[in-house]
Amino acid sequence: MPHRGSPERRVVNTTGAALFLAVVCALALVALSRPIDRAALPDDLEELQADLASLHRGEGPCARWPEDRPPDPDDIERFTQELAALAAPDLHVALPLLSHIRALNHDASAKAHALEPRQEVIFVALDRLPGFDRLRLNLSRDDYDDLLPMLQGVADRDMRLDADRRRAHRLSSTLTDPERQSLDALARKWRHTLASDHAQAALLHHIAAGVTRQRLDALEGGLSNYHDHYGRYPAGLRALLEHMARIERLPDVLRRGQERDGTLRDGWLRPFVYYTRGPHQRVLISDGPRDDTEADDICAGCDQDPPPAP
Repeated sequence: MPHRGSPERRVVNTTGAALFLAVVCALALVALSRPIDRAALPDDLEELQADLASLHRGEGPCARWPEDRPPDPDDIERFTQELAALAAPDLHVALPLLSHIRALNHDASAKAHALEPRQEVIFVALDRLPGFDRLRLNLSRDDYDDLLPMLQGVADRDMRLDADRRRAHRLSSTLTDPERQSLDALARKWRHTLASDHAQAALLHHIAAGVTRQRLDALEGGLSNYHDHYGRYPAGLRALLEHMARIERLPDVLRRGQERDGTLRDGWLRPFVYYTRGPHQRVLISDGPRDDTEADDICAGCDQDPPPAP
């Protein structure tokens, strides 16, 4: 057996070290050349919501990464009533008001989070990878957008911010100072409740459906009056609105839905569908939230018997 300090022993040690280093290098090369374990990465932001929300360091719940669950219908109704006390609760007001809420939440979140949204998503998502994969990503130039497709949604939300500010400013410019202050206070009061996309969509549907029903009710009354007056239904809604304006002031709910060219729109800002079936029958329909299906149409008086001929 070679003596510890003998040349033979040194050769053995050098050879062993070289072999060990070669094995380590080979393993490292294999690890670096294999693809990232994409199965360990999340498919969407919903999987990361709780971890992302835990990065919030401000007061109140996290408005940057809210839990996207169905809102309480009572909350939606209370907000709508509070809005109605200040302004017309339709999409002309609700859409820019929600834009203002999103801008408020963005500004508040910037103070309550140490990182930008994109950085937070990368930080939380990559934490699910094995340690060597995380190290490799830190040392390499792998495309985060390719690994994490949900980053596009984050980018889209950031790009929407400028449009939100412009839309909110357009509404603000039409208001008096007291009106502006009241709507701003309403937005700040409800900004956490209405932070999620789900809550905002539910609110818009509730408001649009309510406006549509109000306009349909007003049109129904006008149609009955027109038929009583002329013995037939009008050929179009423009003739009906002109008749209603002559006999009495056009209801505000209809006036706000009428375009300059006379087109009357429902709560979703789509034109009402109206036609007659002879002098004593008519059809009045709102296409509802989607105009590519009849399943959600709202039909006024479609099942009613025609009025008796005069």
